[in-house]
Amino acid sequence: MQRIINIKPGEWALALSLIFILATNTLVFEVAEVVATTGFVSNVGTPQIILLWLVSLPITLAVAAVYSLIVDRVKRRWLMSVIMLLFAALYLAALGIFVADAPDEVKFPFLYLLTELQYAVFPLAFWALASDLYTTSQTKRLFPILATGGAIGSILGNGMAAALTEILPEGQSDAPQVLMTGAVVFLLGFLLLRGSIGRQEIRARQSTRETTIKKSFIEGWEVVRDVPMFRWLMVAMFAVGLGFLIIEFHFLYSLDQAANESDNSADFFQAFYGIYKALLIGGTLIFQSVISSRYLEKTGLKNSFMVLPFAMIGGLLVIGVYSTAVGVGLGRLIMRVFQRGWDEPSRKSALALVPDERRGRVSTIMENYFYTVASILGSLIVGVLLLLSEQFDVITRDQATIGYLSVVGVGAMVAIYATYKIRGVYEESLLNWRLSRSRRKSVLDGIEF
Repeated sequence: MQRIINIKPGEWALALSLIFILATNTLVFEVAEVVATTGFVSNVGTPQIILLWLVSLPITLAVAAVYSLIVDRVKRRWLMSVIMLLFAALYLAALGIFVADAPDEVKFPFLYLLTELQYAVFPLAFWALASDLYTTSQTKRLFPILATGGAIGSILGNGMAAALTEILPEGQSDAPQVLMTGAVVFLLGFLLLRGSIGRQEIRARQSTRETTIKKSFIEGWEVVRDVPMFRWLMVAMFAVGLGFLIIEFHFLYSLDQAANESDNSADFFQAFYGIYKALLIGGTLIFQSVISSRYLEKTGLKNSFMVLPFAMIGGLLVIGVYSTAVGVGLGRLIMRVFQRGWDEPSRKSALALVPDERRGRVSTIMENYFYTVASILGSLIVGVLLLLSEQFDVITRDQATIGYLSVVGVGAMVAIYATYKIRGVYEESLLNWRLSRSRRKSVLDGIEF
């Protein structure tokens, strides 16, 4: 079994518990995100989703700032417990809004914002806790395997979202069932966290210094700024985040156009979107299990970041050749598989180099701030081009599409350059004093026997 799944004896109980928590969280997120996106696009409109993003992204940024304030000052196992209880309460609140039959302009944006918060906060807390539970050398071997929990949850969640369109009577909302499932899943995850994982030893140290959001940001930013590898990785992540937001909009727009040609656009949109995402995650699961877990470590951390920008170029070429919803979906699939199956585990391993007492703040900046600000910029670019084409008739809709897809191409080229620079500064970065660990930790902690 170890030859197939690289988990050593004595590691199974903890690994399976973490995989289960990540899988169930992702299941809830995926099915809720499909329902929220479908409901918003079908009842409010695709162009208006740009306004939703411009509202929700700053909120998630503010929540991430508060998270960064406390993540390194409290026990991360306790923090995960609080987060799980909080999301269980929020899903119950969303259930109340839907049961009360609030206007579409209220209930679907609320559910969408809830999924955005879940996407922004939960992975940060989960991987920070996982980094505390494992040594640096273990993270390179086990993190790609743990990440398959997210892939499994995504397949089940998106499959459930697609199946609900066939199970429920036509016209009946599936949101109440989804929201109740979310509340129950988070409560079960909380019990597991306080049970089996609660008995695991954690050697990580917490910061004891009083701080503010500004100081917390500065302390995390100083690590990113002063470690050359992280500085160039920041540039690459910003460029990639900008491109992914634009591709996401173009995919939703193409799918909405295809759905409008069907008999039941809402059910078509949700079924297609759910099945598509399930196939995407299925590909990611295979990629992580077969490719990432075997070749990521052999490639070397300094070389691994170059893969995603080239995958973005490949996906963009597919979108340029095939402009249908299927073609755009295929191009997006290529980008997302490499992002989730290869690039995310690489970034988790890179962040594991940061000392325990600063890792949470650094990961929040790297994994949330950069992507969120890039996404806001991408929303503004798409929004301006849509205004010029649909409101002021300065350019055509096709010219607007070419314009924002060109931005994706430029972003990918910038990311290629930045990741190439990482290769030259990698060894220098490892010697940077900001990555030095406390002498109170055993020198044997990072060695596997």
